[in-house]
Parts: sequence; structure tokens; C-alpha cells
Amino acid sequence: MRVQFEVLIFRVTSVLCCLISQNGQVVENWRSASRTEIRTTDLAATEITVDLQDDNHEVEWPTDWPVQDSKSIFKFADYKSAVLEEIKNKEKINGIKWNRFSILNEFLKGHRAGELTLFSGLTGLGKTTFLAEYSLDLCIQGVKTLWVNFEIPNEKLLTTMVTQFAKKSLIGNVAEFLSISDEFDKLNMFLLDIYEGKMTVEGILELIEHSIKEEEIKHTVVDNLQSFLTAKTSSLIGFDSLRIQEMIFASIKDIGRKLKCHMTIVIHPRKEQKSELNNNSIAGTGLAIQQADNIMFLQTARESPYLEITKNRYAGLKGSIGLEFDPATFCYEMTPIDSRL
Repeated sequence: MRVQFEVLIFRVTSVLCCLISQNGQVVENWRSASRTEIRTTDLAATEITVDLQDDNHEVEWPTDWPVQDSKSIFKFADYKSAVLEEIKNKEKINGIKWNRFSILNEFLKGHRAGELTLFSGLTGLGKTTFLAEYSLDLCIQGVKTLWVNFEIPNEKLLTTMVTQFAKKSLIGNVAEFLSISDEFDKLNMFLLDIYEGKMTVEGILELIEHSIKEEEIKHTVVDNLQSFLTAKTSSLIGFDSLRIQEMIFASIKDIGRKLKCHMTIVIHPRKEQKSELNNNSIAGTGLAIQQADNIMFLQTARESPYLEITKNRYAGLKGSIGLEFDPATFCYEMTPIDSRL
């Protein structure tokens, strides 16, 4: 497939590099560019050098793309060993099972490295509380977890998690808390300190990538994508908020794929509504919906809250799961939705 553009604009920084057509559409993103120049052969064998001292660069691009030298066509023999692994070790490939949310395993089959999950729902429904237990369940089983939390102070999030871990209220019971906290402290649960909003978008992305590498993180929760936009940006001036959100999403997805870390991103719906949310309710340009492996909503369109799975790339099964919330322990219990109708 050959693509023609008359003039393309590069916006480049040390963290985010993107190629933009004249109508403003992001054509391609690059990461980890040199601080002095970027040489790209991602889209064609033609090499272009761009000086990063200036934010905008207009480049005359060739009208005819040269043929790539790398191999792009394969036969079954090239994939035979990978297919055999799928057949022999299906349960292992399915991923880590949830213990607290066994019904979720029937839908998603497990939690797999390198995938990307979008989680949405109306404001105030308990998305952060649910994901705290959702991630805690996996962390207890040895999945190293990183929280990138813009919603509430980390101490508030940890208070919720410790209570969920204990499965009992710890309010006023210092001795019980000290006993439980010693066990909780053994978990590989990490949190970034970004709540005060002193870091830039680029700095946060670099810190996420560095932390995942350094601690060998296998599950990262970003809560939430829109709040990411409140961070300062040193090099994305001139982009609208939706375009910056798209760039942040693409960078997070790239980090997860490259480092084989499952990325769970909270993203708000477009607007408050009383009807059932669906994929089109998610705010943004549509890139997140298209590229996500899993999409889940915390819903309240019926009499009681429920979890709605609207995209499931790996297993394909979609549907609803009932939720019962215990305010004393901050824990959820899942039930088959049919039993609630």
C-alpha cells in the first residue's frame, strides 16, 4: 500500500514524536527519539533527519514510497512453534485467574501480559474502588502492580486496598491494622507520587516506563486518562486536548506492548447519561476504542450496579456481571446477572 502526502509536519520532543498530515491527523508516533535529531525509517526506507531545536518542521515527503527490505510475508512454518504453544499450553496462555472475581474468568479467561484494558463508568460509581480490589487480587497472586493515580492521594487509595486485603473494617482497630499491614507490605504493589501535579506529561511517561523496567511490573493501572491532561506539557503546545489524549494513549499502549506489561486505563465517558454506556460513550477520538484489547464499564442503568464487558479481543465473550458492594470492607462480590433479573 502506497500513501502520498504533499507536506507533513513533525512535532518532536525527547519523549513524544509524531508525524502529522496537513489536516492535523496523527499518522505515526515514535518514542525515545534522540534529543538532537530523529532519523526515521519506520514508514519507508527513506531516511529523514529533523532538528529537535524547533517544535514544527515542514518536510517535503517523497510521493512514492520505496519498497521495504525487511521480510513482511510469512508461511505457516514461521509460526508453527507459536501455534503449538497455543495448543499445548492454552491455560497458561490464558493468563492469571482472578480468585475474588471467578466469574470474570469465564469472560476474559485470565489476565495477560501486554494487553490493554479500558475501564469506564460515570463519575462517583466507584471505579477506583473496584480497580483497587481488581488489581489487588492479581497482586496477591504475584503480579507486580504499579498504580499511576491522579484521582485521590495515594494514602487514601492504600487505605482502601488494606481494608480490602483484610476483608474487614479496620477503622479504630490499630492493633489489627498493624498486623494486617505487615502482610500487605510484602506485596509487590507500587505507586507513583504524581498526585500534586508537579510533573509534565513527558516526565510522567518517562517515569512510568522506567518504573516498569526497573521493578519488572506486569500490571499498570492509570487512573485516569483525562486527568493526565492536567499535567503540564513542555512540548505539545498547539495540540488540542483530544489530540494530546490520543498521543498519551498511544505512548502508554506502546510501553505496555514493548515491556509486556498489561496496561489498565480508566477513561471517562463523553458526558453524564442515565442510559447504559457503550463503547461510543467513551470520550476521545476513537483510537482507544479501536486499539484496546478489553473494554469494561461500571454500569448503573438497572436497579443495581453491574460490570459490562463490551470488548474482549482474546476470548470474544461479552456480557454483564452483577456486583454487590460492601461499604465496610470496600469489597465487591460478583454474581451471575441472570440471578438479579
